[in-house]
Amino acid sequence: MVHVHGYKVKVSSAPIVDAIFAKYGDITVNCHFKSPTVRASLLDVVCDVVRRLKTSDFNSSSIKEMKSVVSDVVNAKLDVTWLKQYLDEIFKEEDMEEKFSYLMALSETTKLVSKATKKDLVEWNREILAAEKQLKKAERRMQEAQSRAGEAKRSVNVFDVLGKKVQQDIKEVEDQARYWLSRLNELL
Repeated sequence: MVHVHGYKVKVSSAPIVDAIFAKYGDITVNCHFKSPTVRASLLDVVCDVVRRLKTSDFNSSSIKEMKSVVSDVVNAKLDVTWLKQYLDEIFKEEDMEEKFSYLMALSETTKLVSKATKKDLVEWNREILAAEKQLKKAERRMQEAQSRAGEAKRSVNVFDVLGKKVQQDIKEVEDQARYWLSRLNELL
């Protein structure tokens, strides 16, 4: 334990408390609890949340947990509106990691389905050529194959468009991830 700004906090919390006081002032000034020990414990709690955010040690469920902890600290009248606001913003994007995983899986599925559909298209085109050689008897069969090829081609186009959209969404999620990482660096 070390003394920082009049509070005895964990050694690991000292640089964070110092940075918080430098950037936001004494966040304990309006605290309901007058005991320096209780205030120091609350500061350690705030530091734990900040540390987890700075080290990216969080996921969707831990963001909810951190929001709950910060809500308790707010109820004790510590001025952590900056931290609450930051967590609220992250909470809106809490499924970023899940969304990214989903989009990557969707991208892979789209590629596989597109590849299979392209193989189908090649096969239908082969059938069209064979049907043209048997002109009279195969006219009806040729028309069916052309129809299937058209459907396959439309499917390929749909999957190509979907694949491009998925790639664009992946880029947006990656951009959001970079944005939040840069925001983490601004936190303290």
